[in-house]
Amino acid sequence: MTTPSELVRRIVGTYIEEDKTPRPPLLEWLQAECRHGCLKTALEEAIKQQPEPLRLDLAIVEKADPDKVTVRVPCRVVDHESTSTFETDVTFEVNPLSMSVKRL
Repeated sequence: MTTPSELVRRIVGTYIEEDKTPRPPLLEWLQAECRHGCLKTALEEAIKQQPEPLRLDLAIVEKADPDKVTVRVPCRVVDHESTSTFETDVTFEVNPLSMSVKRL
């Protein structure tokens, strides 16, 4: 699947700017693991099962505990009562030991 260009996403109203706020190194490393490393496959499978149009490259690690990692994925969705899209987040809890992912 190819990702639409930034221009196309802006026109359609689904563009989300990546959050580039400085974060602690541990969270940065975990975020890279979620997007490109050992946690990627588990998160990709969970994202495919969601009704929202989620993009793994926008995943943000919110919190890391010894037994779980909380990951937030921003997305833009359409509501039948709204004239335009609105931004929301889908939050997952990832267990890095069992590679299980649960939507919160």
